[in-house]
Amino acid sequence: MTYDTLIHTVFDKIPIGIIVMCTDGGVHTINDAMAKRLGLHMAAKQALSGELQERVPDLWNIIVSIAVSTDRSRSFIYMHQPDPLSGSQFDEKNYILFNSVEFYSFESTFIIFTAEDITEFYRQHDRERAILSSMHRLQKERSESLIQLARSVSHQVRNPIMAIAGFSRLLMENKQISDKDRERLRAIFEESARLETIVRAMSGYASLQHGIREHISTEHIVSQSELLVREKARVAGISSTFQVMSKGKEAGFWGEPALIMAAVDEVIQNAVDFATAEHVDLRLEVCPDSAGWSLSFIDAGQGILPTDMPYVFDPFFSTKPQGVGMGLTRAKRALTENQGEIAVESEPHNWTRVCLYLPQRQSKRGDEEPRRPVEA
Repeated sequence: MTYDTLIHTVFDKIPIGIIVMCTDGGVHTINDAMAKRLGLHMAAKQALSGELQERVPDLWNIIVSIAVSTDRSRSFIYMHQPDPLSGSQFDEKNYILFNSVEFYSFESTFIIFTAEDITEFYRQHDRERAILSSMHRLQKERSESLIQLARSVSHQVRNPIMAIAGFSRLLMENKQISDKDRERLRAIFEESARLETIVRAMSGYASLQHGIREHISTEHIVSQSELLVREKARVAGISSTFQVMSKGKEAGFWGEPALIMAAVDEVIQNAVDFATAEHVDLRLEVCPDSAGWSLSFIDAGQGILPTDMPYVFDPFFSTKPQGVGMGLTRAKRALTENQGEIAVESEPHNWTRVCLYLPQRQSKRGDEEPRRPVEA
């Protein structure tokens, strides 16, 4: 076996697909792994350029444009739909990550393209997106059911409650009734007032309406959050501290300002309600990632017990003495309407973190605009 034969044998045994191109756009050689992946016939090596151009024209155009350019170090994703009769080792759509690099040999220049199968990564991504889409749909259906219930209750219950409260107040003003009966009437009045508070909370949940989508800056959310902390602390008669930690440049996203600020309002109200020592200490961390922004509100309050954590987003669940339990339910709906998410974690008697995640890559219509691979 000659040296050249040995080199070509090793080259063909490499499991990663490889194409070696000349700077004039011609194909120098292709190893067996790449030929099988693309369904090429290796018998006629001199016809590889023509076969590539015929079988995978989109891929051919890309690699030729790279080969004849000055910038030959590239990466791109190619989506290949094999011809069932081509002899490809794949019989369904697959995704290939190509990387190119320039190589010099004996005063000649070649461009080497390596191909890595990332189909399973894409399929896993599609499965995860399907699961998230299903979860979002279920949350939306549950939210819509709760909205309908809230509207019905608000309509059917408000008037009777107001009547009970009004008549009990009138009876309490009657000087002929005994003190014992007056105490009973006072209890009826107070419970009626509490029911009225619950009805108002349900009405507020049902009244969350879609607005006009706008480009919202993270700086705007930060400034409005600071104002809310000051005002709510003032109303509660306590002092406040608000700090901001930003881990990225000021940016923004498409969303509905009223709904997003409704979620922020509920989170800050909870922090004030559960503040300790007549002081609310709140920190806002603004962090970007590849797909959006997370706004984490961390307070140094009472925290949430592990036994309560599974129910924090359930309607009418509250550990406040006079709480209704619709605050985080309302916040979650506001985030869901903006394709966002909300999460809570806590250490009892120490701190609570509420994270609002807002996707960045959305259009004005609200649909995602993902980067698409080249499709053959």
